[in-house]
Amino acid sequence: GPEERNRILKKIAAEYSADTEKRFLNQSDPDRKKWSPLRNSTIRYKTVKGNLMGAAHIGVWKGKLASSIQYRLVGDSVYIGSNVPYAPWFHYGAKK
Repeated sequence: GPEERNRILKKIAAEYSADTEKRFLNQSDPDRKKWSPLRNSTIRYKTVKGNLMGAAHIGVWKGKLASSIQYRLVGDSVYIGSNVPYAPWFHYGAKK
């Protein structure tokens, strides 16, 4: 019934959310491929401005994006995402 379906979907959502958060620590994509290293200019900027994970750590400055991961259930689907405004730029990339 619907209660059992929601229980299963919530369990799936929790697993995927946790996995997404772990990718920030492991610095890897969903296929476990390592993210490209930061440019030296970015590392210098992060060193001057300060951050919590270290200047060379990719994808984390203060942890707002990584800690904003949430899920939404819609019908029989689970959506994982973030409400942080720059999340799409991080996920899809951005050009100057």
